[in-house]
Amino acid sequence: MKPIPDKAAQAAETVDRVPVSGPGNIYVQAGSFQNLQNAESVRQQLTGVGPVEIQTTMVDGTPYYRVRVGPLSDVPAADSSLQNVISHGHKGARIVVD
Repeated sequence: MKPIPDKAAQAAETVDRVPVSGPGNIYVQAGSFQNLQNAESVRQQLTGVGPVEIQTTMVDGTPYYRVRVGPLSDVPAADSSLQNVISHGHKGARIVVD
């Protein structure tokens, strides 16, 4: 019997390429939260991984708090930082350019 592929594992291996607009700063986003206390908790967990900040954005009138490491100097630094953030328990982390 052939094993059924794990869709979550496949999704984790997918890389989306999108055009970059704006200043093009590279970050690792550990998460995005509606609750500031949750974002602050993640920021504290990532102390020592690099410069960690909480950026606020509005989506349909609702504030979201993005926990990001960076800005990072280049793609290799972003890759390294991403692995570090994941190793701190944030498996949904991803590289973003903003």
